[in-house]
Amino acid sequence: MSRIEKQKNGRYRARYRDPNGRTRSVTFNRLEDARRFLAGMGGGLVRDEFIDPAQARSSFDHWAKA
Repeated sequence: MSRIEKQKNGRYRARYRDPNGRTRSVTFNRLEDARRFLAGMGGGLVRDEFIDPAQARSSFDHWAKA
């Protein structure tokens, strides 16, 4: 389940649940960006190709050293 909420500051918060059931959120300036993000996340969750946005920001060097 996912949803978009308009915040008081005019930004949009996209909320979704990860495969572990944990609620996550990402904030965008435009409604269209929030919709596209959730559309991409939804497809990935259905195909079991979930990529955690926080982990996606990790550098290659971090993983290469492991």
